[in-house]
Amino acid sequence: MTDDKKTTFSMVPLVIGTGQALLASLGASLILATCFYFTDLSDTYTMPVVHTVYALCSLWAGWAAARKAGGKGLIYGCLAGLCFFILTWLIGYLVAAPAYPLTVWWKKLAYAFVSGAAGGMAAVAWRREE
Repeated sequence: MTDDKKTTFSMVPLVIGTGQALLASLGASLILATCFYFTDLSDTYTMPVVHTVYALCSLWAGWAAARKAGGKGLIYGCLAGLCFFILTWLIGYLVAAPAYPLTVWWKKLAYAFVSGAAGGMAAVAWRREE
């Protein structure tokens, strides 16, 4: 008996998962900026909300990558989360923004890695058998 599952690695799921997460991050950023600008929400809520949205976008990256790949949720989820982190880090580095302490980048790396892995594993666990 042979196993007919794919054993090759494809970049397409990573590109799709990371692209969807970047679009979700952009949309969430616009919504958050609008909410914080037009309401009297305190600025003390900014960083926790931003980190939560970042983790959710990374979770979505892992979910989308693993769903597209059809398996290997942990691997594709972690890699999609790391790709999302690298791209957001590059965008944040190239755009003239205030310098963030190193601890913020380590937190974002941990959020991206763990959330991407969780999204990838959840996508494989909850996939529909076809």
